[in-house]
Amino acid sequence: MVKRSKGEQTKAAIIDAALALFTERGFDATTMRAIAESAGVSLGNAYYYFRSKDELVQGFYDRTAVEHGERLPEVLDGLDGLADRLTAHLDLWF
Repeated sequence: MVKRSKGEQTKAAIIDAALALFTERGFDATTMRAIAESAGVSLGNAYYYFRSKDELVQGFYDRTAVEHGERLPEVLDGLDGLADRLTAHLDLWF
């Protein structure tokens, strides 16, 4: 397991808090202040990592893409044929 820096941990905590609040309250009803409080960081710190809620959503997509890319070689290992490989690739997203 790769150890993440404090900054990476803070960024992940903010994204996780935002996703939980978006699910609970909805995107429009969730404020950056609420996200910061839930993540246990100052509002300024939240804005340091993400200038807006839209950037938070992009951060989630970026993190998901990285995680997907890290897992893909293992999932595809030993699979032959385009159909099997494509199915395995898509299964990672869902």
